Amino acid sequence: MKINKEVIHREIAGEHILVPIGETALHHSGVFAISEVGAEIWEMLCGGKDIPEITAALLEMYDVEADVLAKDIDEFLNMLRENGLLSD
Repeated sequence: MKINKEVIHREIAGEHILVPIGETALHHSGVFAISEVGAEIWEMLCGGKDIPEITAALLEMYDVEADVLAKDIDEFLNMLRENGLLSD
C-alpha cells in the first residue's frame, strides 16, 4: 500500500483531519475528519507498517474483537482508496 504524499495529518483542537495539498487539493474540496484510531492507522501507514502489523498494534491498544477490528480497518482503508489518499 502506498499513501498519497500530498496529504498531511493534523490534530486541531483535539480533532484529527487529513488535509490534501498540492495537486491532490485540486481534486478535493475540503478536508477529511478521521477518528483517533483512523489517525493511528494513518500514522502507521506513513511509517511503512503493513495491515497485519497495524492490526496487531491496534489489538494491543484497544479492547476489541479481531474480526470487528479487521472490518473497521478495511472500511477505513476503502475510504482512503476511494478518495485517492491511498493506493495498492
